[in-house]
Formats: sequence, C-alpha cells, structure tokens
Amino acid sequence: MLGGGTLRAVADAALVPLSDIVMVKAGISYSLALKSDGTVLAWGDNSAGQLGDGTSDTRLTPVYVTCGAAAGDVNHCHWMAI
Repeated sequence: MLGGGTLRAVADAALVPLSDIVMVKAGISYSLALKSDGTVLAWGDNSAGQLGDGTSDTRLTPVYVTCGAAAGDVNHCHWMAI
C-alpha cells in the first residue's frame, strides 16, 4: 500500500505529501507512519479495523490513528506498535 489513492498497480509511484515522518512500517496490506510529534498515520486494508481509525473502511490515503495514537501507547490496538 503506497497511500497514493489507488488500488491498481502502478509503474511510477506518486509521492504522498507527508511531513515530519520519523519511521514507516508496512504490514501485508497496510502501512503505518510515525510522526515526530508521536502521532501515527495509517493507510491500506482496514477490513478488521487494523488501522486504528475507528472504522473498517479501507483507506487509500493516510488517516490519523485514533487508537492509542501517542508514541509508545499503541500496543492495545489491533496491529503491533511501530
């Protein structure tokens, strides 16, 4: 999941405008980005609520995680902490 707003395969990935990112991790069908202020962005498959945004909607672009968004406080969410 590149976060560029599409599910189709692309030869040239578009840059997603994110700032102050200190770490990015990728799952099988979703991605997470940790910002320098401790907030977390997520995008990709969310069928089991693994993005932590309070929905089960697939996200084609990054959304803020609302489940334990503070750095170091994300272990109780569906996915593992970055």
